[in-house]
Amino acid sequence: MKEHPPKPHPKKHAPPHAAGHAGPADDPGHKPGPKKKGPGKHVRRAYEHLARVDALLDHADADAKLAKHAAHVRDLALEQLDFADDDGHKAAAELTRAAEHIAFASLVKHAESRWQWGGELQAAFIRQYDELREEAEEANAEEVDLELLALIEQLAKEAKRSRDDGNFARALECLRGVEALADAARHLQV
Repeated sequence: MKEHPPKPHPKKHAPPHAAGHAGPADDPGHKPGPKKKGPGKHVRRAYEHLARVDALLDHADADAKLAKHAAHVRDLALEQLDFADDDGHKAAAELTRAAEHIAFASLVKHAESRWQWGGELQAAFIRQYDELREEAEEANAEEVDLELLALIEQLAKEAKRSRDDGNFARALECLRGVEALADAARHLQV
């Protein structure tokens, strides 16, 4: 019996025609995975984030101001879930993502003693910080709900304060919250 060499696998994100592969339908061993797109995607995402936000907010040692912001954003998300359209659900998913980042930020203590943020890691952080800061400024330039805009500005200030204090982990979580709030603002239903 003659053995055949294994077929090369196309790269994960290669187009379907790559390496002579026409797609999953042509592969008799292909088993379709769960769909992540389609109806209910944003509602599912919102509830996944909500569960994590609630778990994070149960910690007694959280920073009170940031925990209060996270709880407020969570409540805004719950209001958005009442809208039956995709924009309301997308806003809810982004708001709960923001609440999760803010809740994480509320738990991040000054971590410099455990991790060394020097050299390449610090340079990568600064690049990421600058990119996220630009996104926050772009959100400020758009028509954004005034309440969300105020929260975006407060989180951006907290990120800068944390960065200046060398608490890079908290700064990044705050900026990720800013990014998610800016995304939510584009879909917010009133």
